[in-house]
Amino acid sequence: MNKPIVGVSSCLLGDNVRFNGGHKHSRLVTEVFSQLFEFRAFCPEVAAGMGTPRPAIRLVQRPEGTRAEFSTAQPGVNQDVTVILRSTSESLADTMGDLDGFVLTQKSPSCGMGGVKLYHANGNPVSSTRGLFADALLQRYPDIPMEDSGRLNDDVLRENFVARVVIYHEWKHTVANQLSAKAVLDFHTRHKFTVMAHCVKAYKQLGRMLSDLSQGEIETRAKAYFSALMRALTIPASRKRHTNVLQHLQGYVKDFMAPEEKQVLSEAIEHYRQGHVPLVVPVTLLRCFAQAHAPHTRYLNQQSYLRPYPIEMRLRNGI
Repeated sequence: MNKPIVGVSSCLLGDNVRFNGGHKHSRLVTEVFSQLFEFRAFCPEVAAGMGTPRPAIRLVQRPEGTRAEFSTAQPGVNQDVTVILRSTSESLADTMGDLDGFVLTQKSPSCGMGGVKLYHANGNPVSSTRGLFADALLQRYPDIPMEDSGRLNDDVLRENFVARVVIYHEWKHTVANQLSAKAVLDFHTRHKFTVMAHCVKAYKQLGRMLSDLSQGEIETRAKAYFSALMRALTIPASRKRHTNVLQHLQGYVKDFMAPEEKQVLSEAIEHYRQGHVPLVVPVTLLRCFAQAHAPHTRYLNQQSYLRPYPIEMRLRNGI
């Protein structure tokens, strides 16, 4: 299976496309995410024919709705670019249904997912909103993983985003293309403990949704299942829920372990629960013990929770 393809705001890749002629290069994107993803760059403002450099865009609350306007040197006199930016954003978004995720520039009037300043006509900030391009993406592709470049500095949110992209990519390329009840059930079995780490309620709900795939059209049921899955995965996993998953998985291997192995694993899980070691420590031990006691632990070895992406990315070293 090929690498997931992630759409990335061009400025995050170091391209000089920002209004001031600069960029917002993200080393996380180019040095970490590049190990797992291929990128497709975009800049809605450049695609709309706006030069570089150019006046800064502000989103302004007008009686007719939110407008995108070029700020000018003359107070209160701005150039309205709403129509061209919105139409370009919608046309560009229409071409991106094949992607597996998006990394968008924080607080951008075109790409910001939230926290974008919305101004009164007099220039005073009134509230915050979403960028026009980000809005077009979210309207069209509610299931595709998207994240704000600023939020990705958080260890938990970064790991959460990567997990969602990997799972989305697997569904699209291995399940949706060869849809069957078996394919959906196998997929769910691989990822069920990953879901448990995010939301126990969703873990139970998704299991019930797949309890009898013989009823109704498989396409409709599979689509509903996957949408519910992606919504569940947007809930950040917590240390408490990770600990619960680790203890569940320990149950699949403990009967084949020597007493000293059980003690080492139990201590690692407890140390993680207390915040003394990162998640990678008990997960690595579980994976090693599961491999050492194969074929008794076949079910455990197929769980994506134990190896969701290359260990070299070190995403679980900080959570």
